[in-house]
Amino acid sequence: MNALKIAKISVKRQLIGRCSLFMVLSVSAMLLPQLIPLSVPSSSVYAQSGQKVRSISCEFVPEEQCPVEMASIRCELDLDPFDAPMSSRIYADYKNSSQRSISAVKFRIRFVDAEGVERGTFHAVDSAYVAAGGTKGHKWKRDFTLDPRVVAMKVRVLQVKYAEGGDWQSVKMQELAQPSAAAPTGGSSPATSPEAGP
Repeated sequence: MNALKIAKISVKRQLIGRCSLFMVLSVSAMLLPQLIPLSVPSSSVYAQSGQKVRSISCEFVPEEQCPVEMASIRCELDLDPFDAPMSSRIYADYKNSSQRSISAVKFRIRFVDAEGVERGTFHAVDSAYVAAGGTKGHKWKRDFTLDPRVVAMKVRVLQVKYAEGGDWQSVKMQELAQPSAAAPTGGSSPATSPEAGP
């Protein structure tokens, strides 16, 4: 009987000891990060604060009888550590101002410098059904290096595809479709002259 009591007491002490050790380790794990300051001498502020971002001014270039109106547009440039643009994020909200449903819209996005000279152009498409009078938001992300002189962006609707067939084309789209627009002859190129427009 005596041996049984001694065994029970021994088991209780081991259990209490293990629980105490567990409690001490748990409390230490919670308090240790607060007691020891974390210092990493080689870490950079840029890496800790995330990417730098710069917003640029955006201008919508309207065209008569265009079935799409721009409600809002903004552009943010992701910058490298030297403040040069690495990529862009474009957020657009547009409205179908026509009496017909649309199934796709093609925008022409043109980046320009302080003098209005073109510094990069691309077409952005949103293939979405938008009922007559409806609105739609879309985001485009372009992962390509931009000219560091970019300070603004111009946007125009280039083409609209109607849901039941047919489409609307911008005057600029018609110019781009002409063979003479594809191969300019002599002088300054329409793509780089300030008068070219978006």
